[in-house]
Amino acid sequence: MAYLFLSLTTAQIEQRRKQLDQTGFYAWLTPIIILLAVYAYQKVISSENAQNPPAMQALTPLQTLKRRVSWTLNTTYIPEFGPLKVQLTGVVYVLWLLYLVFRNTGEDYMHLTKAFGHVAISQLPIQYLLSVKTAYSPITFATGLTHEKLNAYHRLLGRIIHGLLAAHAVMYMRFFIILDVLSKRIQHRDVRLGLAAFWAFNILGLLAVPPIRKRVYYKLFYRSHVALSAFVVPLLFFHVSYTQKYMLQAGVIWVVGGAMRGRASTKARVTCRQVQGTDLIEVSVAIDDKASPLLRATPGQHVYIQHKTFGPKNPFSIVDASHSPNSEKSTGNITLVVRNLKGPQTGFLAALATDKRSGGHEISIEGPYGESGQYLQRLLSTSGSEDTSTSNHQIVLVAGGVGATYTLPIYQALLRAGTGKGTGGVKFIWLVRSLDDTQWAHPILETLVDPVDIDIYVTRRTRSRDDEARRHETFSRPLFNKPGVTLHFSPQEGSRPTISSIVGPVLSSSSSPGPDPTASRTVERGERHMPRSHDGNGKLTVLSCGPPALVRDLRREVGRHVALYGRDVEFFEEQFGFGGS
Repeated sequence: MAYLFLSLTTAQIEQRRKQLDQTGFYAWLTPIIILLAVYAYQKVISSENAQNPPAMQALTPLQTLKRRVSWTLNTTYIPEFGPLKVQLTGVVYVLWLLYLVFRNTGEDYMHLTKAFGHVAISQLPIQYLLSVKTAYSPITFATGLTHEKLNAYHRLLGRIIHGLLAAHAVMYMRFFIILDVLSKRIQHRDVRLGLAAFWAFNILGLLAVPPIRKRVYYKLFYRSHVALSAFVVPLLFFHVSYTQKYMLQAGVIWVVGGAMRGRASTKARVTCRQVQGTDLIEVSVAIDDKASPLLRATPGQHVYIQHKTFGPKNPFSIVDASHSPNSEKSTGNITLVVRNLKGPQTGFLAALATDKRSGGHEISIEGPYGESGQYLQRLLSTSGSEDTSTSNHQIVLVAGGVGATYTLPIYQALLRAGTGKGTGGVKFIWLVRSLDDTQWAHPILETLVDPVDIDIYVTRRTRSRDDEARRHETFSRPLFNKPGVTLHFSPQEGSRPTISSIVGPVLSSSSSPGPDPTASRTVERGERHMPRSHDGNGKLTVLSCGPPALVRDLRREVGRHVALYGRDVEFFEEQFGFGGS
């Protein structure tokens, strides 16, 4: 259909205005209806599961197919936009928005041009709401998804909004050029405000491109994202009056979200210690505010640290949290372990490690955040269960390097709760560059509740006599005499064994784990825990944190067992940071 520049009567213009308002309203209402439907669906499903717990029986072909489809939909193929189900949802959603845009436009070029703008602006309230981190967000309440999961939807919807606004702006500029009124209209306030907002979105879109975002995340992206998202609100509010109701909502959400993040922040004193022979910093944070949510932190959660007002905030996993109540006030201590990447926060923390001042340095710490606050309690409840539905529940934790700051506290909590007893077992696999990289974890590892099942893979060979001496000294520590702890050393400098050779035997339904074929030397103390044989009914939970390549290989290996055996799998992934993958 050809779109034309039509001359409309006053009545036709009024009719067009009503249709545009209706289009914007339908587009604004769509995500609300979706959230209500998701909330109702989850209530029905949870109720059915509570009344009819799963029973151990042979899998039907349909059940196997459902598990395979579920795994595929929850697998990430494009890291920028999360699991496949997010992208499929985005395709359906953008087709619906485009239908609303083209609906009732006829041959009217200006109707189509304005419709792009109306629909784009109507999506800003939900887009701003997707960026809210608090657990009290209506989206989190309706879907059960934390900010970390919702971030993929936020990124995808941001691209959709940017595309709709670009179409709106380009079509208007084309209209002005063809009618030769560009020089005149550019002097008007509404056009100037619209162009300023459009270029603000262009800058946001450019900085959000993964390679750029990852490179300038803390130096430029974070600050500009916060500032420009606030800057466009008044620009678009005064651009035209017809969409002011949407911008008012977006502005309120921006303010409330910032205020709630402020309430989640606590002033605390921090002291740091360099882990010998590594670029790791052990950070101890003293909490003396009894109302701080940090005193209720869950293993596997993370916090944001900010040492400079209006400076960037970096996320770090909580390694350990202790709580010491008394009659006057509650105090606590949180331990973090970070790798010095010479960024604005890690560089600051590394400098504190050499600062001998007593009392530490005051910082702002925000949190806790993280998905483990939702699923960990459910995993802990499987301890000692007599229920046949949990009697063959296998839990595997895989970490790369400093990623153990996420998995190790969870492993410790699972052992304390006795989760491995009467289930398929709990196993911890840790890949590190050198033995020195495990030093920070020794106090935790040495006090773990028996029985433990830990494999540590060292990928970097020793290079000097001092390193070799430290290596032999390390073997004399109680940790490596602990039954169930196994060390593996790579035969080649900087190489790690394949994930299939490490994890495959643990997950396999038919094979037992043997010695790692890639290891030149294996030191073993105590008896290895052999995995049980699993049929398709065996529940498998995998928790991972590490470099993207490691997690990607792990997903591929776990997916192979879903495809071959129809395993029932939950896969939880924690990323090192939020700068992109």
